[in-house]
Amino acid sequence: MKLPPSLLLTASLVVNVALLGIVVSQRNNSSHTSSSGANSSVTLTAKTSGTGSDVWKKLNPDAEPTDLMKRLRAAGFPEKIVNAIIAAQIHEHYAARRAALQTDTNAPYWSKSWNWGMGTDSKNRAALRELWRDEKQELRSTLGDAYADNPDAQRMIQRQFGNISKDKVNTAQSIVEDYQDMASDIYQSANGMMLPEDREKIAFIESEKLKDLAGILSPEELENYELRSSQTANQMRWQLSAFAPSEQEFRSIFDLQHAFDLQYPNIRSSDEAANQQRAAAQTALQDQIKASLGEARYAEYQRAQDGNFQQLANLTDRLELPKETAVAVYDFSKDIQKRAQQIRSDKNLQGDAKNQALAALADEANTKVVASLGQRGFDAYKQNGGWWLQNIAPHVAKK
Repeated sequence: MKLPPSLLLTASLVVNVALLGIVVSQRNNSSHTSSSGANSSVTLTAKTSGTGSDVWKKLNPDAEPTDLMKRLRAAGFPEKIVNAIIAAQIHEHYAARRAALQTDTNAPYWSKSWNWGMGTDSKNRAALRELWRDEKQELRSTLGDAYADNPDAQRMIQRQFGNISKDKVNTAQSIVEDYQDMASDIYQSANGMMLPEDREKIAFIESEKLKDLAGILSPEELENYELRSSQTANQMRWQLSAFAPSEQEFRSIFDLQHAFDLQYPNIRSSDEAANQQRAAAQTALQDQIKASLGEARYAEYQRAQDGNFQQLANLTDRLELPKETAVAVYDFSKDIQKRAQQIRSDKNLQGDAKNQALAALADEANTKVVASLGQRGFDAYKQNGGWWLQNIAPHVAKK
């Protein structure tokens, strides 16, 4: 778990402890006209006059978080600062235990372990995840509403679940984290080589997670979670970036694709009959998407699945060119490749005549792409999806 930036603010607060003396002193100045209930602030100021370090020691920072919280409040600290200090103290409490479990932090930078911050030992990974859960639980129980109402926490919850009632947040997050832990172990054990049984396990974990979430979330809340956090939704956001769907189009495609993904988690199976069944279902899925989008938008949807068009769309976006530029270059590339194939299959063209026709077509292609993308864009496109430009020119036999 990554602490929100507002909580990490404490790091600078603790280092620069002179701030404590300033706040206490301000509280003292204003407390002369207050009731006797504010006298604790005056007493604390009197006892802690001196350096910021002395102030911090008098507050007894090693006390239990709830006791330290009371002392900080009595000293007149703003509630946000109190919460930030308490969060940092709790985080520090777990730091040593966490460091002891991160056995691979000194792994050589050229080894695979370097990329795995939690280490390669499965027991250590499980213990680290348990430690993060314990820390988060202590933060929640100690800070109470201040933890859930933190703007950064709210943004994270909104991003993950959409609109969800506060009383369901902790339970829903715990369910998701538990199943993520199980999936994480499978992915890391697979080491980049997912077998059919691994995919089946992941599909089962996803199915069970949804069942558990359905037990506490309303149908609308569960749908909002899936639209934001499911594997299907995450994949669709990448696949449809060049399609730029509306919210309604995204939801419509998601409903169809998610149902398919749950029923057919494996891309290939050793069972040929199962493969044929999946292929038939894939065709039916495309027919359903076409019916949902309509003829024109479905054509754009299909084009957006082409890796060449995706590269073009990314490039034109990077170069801040009109979106229509990607469409124009893509359509032109299809036309050029078709004409090149016609030249190569023309039996009336032989030898130099065929090579000259292909060379002229390659010159036409380069000129038009440069006109659309500019020289900088042309050079980048040749290295990122524009492979067809090299394939137009005649193939010269090696001597």
